[in-house]
Amino acid sequence: MTDYILVAPAAGLIFAWTGCVAANIVDAWRDWRRMRHREATHRSLESLSDATLRDIGFSRSELASVASELAGQAELTRWRLIGSGQLPAP
Repeated sequence: MTDYILVAPAAGLIFAWTGCVAANIVDAWRDWRRMRHREATHRSLESLSDATLRDIGFSRSELASVASELAGQAELTRWRLIGSGQLPAP
């Protein structure tokens, strides 16, 4: 009868699998928080009047894009966002 010892490789495999699952959970949580931030920003901007939006330099058609940039879900392309100091959290 042959005994097989797989304790070390199995433990390493379980540790690696657990690490991958944890990383996926962290990534999903981060994506969910960014989505919620984007949605809240978009709702806030939508509540502004056209005159106020014009004063800050946005048109209503840009709101989704602006919210995505501020939430870190899109590349910053507007100079007024890049220079505002409101960079998305890493």
